Amino acid sequence: MVNGAKSFDSRLDGRLKLVELNLNWPEDHSLLELRAWILEQLRIYGDPLRWAITAIRPSSKAGCFRQLKVEAVLIISRFDTLEN
Repeated sequence: MVNGAKSFDSRLDGRLKLVELNLNWPEDHSLLELRAWILEQLRIYGDPLRWAITAIRPSSKAGCFRQLKVEAVLIISRFDTLEN
């Protein structure tokens, strides 16, 4: 469901990472399930410290309700990896 993760060069302590994800919100997930689903998607890349939905667009992907742009600050442990 993740179209791609962009990491931004940040001068934070090396353990925080700013990411931008384009998520295709599946039709089988209700609005009530959205927050938990977004957190699940973010946890793939690290532990979410803060996040926000910054854009909502119609999705062209079959079986998806909308495409969400999510920006987040993640705590990255030495065991987590994040593609650039």
